Amino acid sequence: MESSRGIRAMGVFFYISLLLVLAFLSLIVYHFLTFAPAQDLGGQWQPGLTSGTKSNSSPPPSAPACTEGAVENCTRESDSCPGTHSCYKGRWSGCAVPKICVPGNRVSCATQDETCSYGAKVCNPCGTGWGDCTLTN
Repeated sequence: MESSRGIRAMGVFFYISLLLVLAFLSLIVYHFLTFAPAQDLGGQWQPGLTSGTKSNSSPPPSAPACTEGAVENCTRESDSCPGTHSCYKGRWSGCAVPKICVPGNRVSCATQDETCSYGAKVCNPCGTGWGDCTLTN
């Protein structure tokens, strides 16, 4: 009785293992078909699976647009906030604007004058810094 349970358990284990191996192999095949290297189709560049039609996108440049690891200042188009973008694999990243505060938030602060007063400073519209500490009424 116990030996038949052991054989049945091994059969279930084998069946589950076989299913996992098949799932893994199908993922590998899917990956290679979907993320195939770019192909030159008569001057038109098309990544991944090809359906026999030409893509409307232009071929990738032969020389990189930037030097790997380079960082430059930029201005984010959506809100004109200053930031930086970096070069990765020959292409510039989007403009990254580091946020240190929530735009419009106020925090209390001590004024920098001889009155030893307290005031407030407001986060700028881009969230990249605080304004001057000003007296509050």
